[in-house]
Amino acid sequence: MKNIATLLFVLFVVFSVPVMAGNTVLSDTLIKDFYNESARVITQTPQDNINFIEKHTHDSFHGTLSITVRPQGLPAQKITLSRSKADMLEQIKNPPTEEKYVKADVSVTSIDYLENGTKANVKEYTTLSGYGFTPVQGKNMKLSMETIMTCEDVLSLSPDGVIMVLSSNCRAETMLFPKQ
Repeated sequence: MKNIATLLFVLFVVFSVPVMAGNTVLSDTLIKDFYNESARVITQTPQDNINFIEKHTHDSFHGTLSITVRPQGLPAQKITLSRSKADMLEQIKNPPTEEKYVKADVSVTSIDYLENGTKANVKEYTTLSGYGFTPVQGKNMKLSMETIMTCEDVLSLSPDGVIMVLSSNCRAETMLFPKQ
């Protein structure tokens, strides 16, 4: 279960990675476009995710994820993770299990602009669907995964106008089902 939680932690930061550069202030359109692009990227290759994180996650990034994992027919497990940018990159480069998200939808629920629009607190709601081969009670099972996640992210523009993720605090619930 901790492997799923760690992967979700990496995913929430990828959702927090904007794609535009050269901007002087943040806007609703820019932020919403970035989250939509992030939803697309999360379903792509690990290298696509690495490129996003390397370019758009601040080196001093810190994030937390509190997750409840609910395997079908088993007791729920609660896990809290704290990760840096380096931790997330390592997780993508050396994943403990094979997992793939095939569908991701994100909705920005609020934006609070700070520092003349060069920084923003963003709340978002994400749903993820995927599958994986994940250890459950000592067995490597193929599972379907459905995740609902809410995050509070802090975004900032770098001096050259690239949007950077400074921090993220997320809560998630993942349901696991045997996949045939």
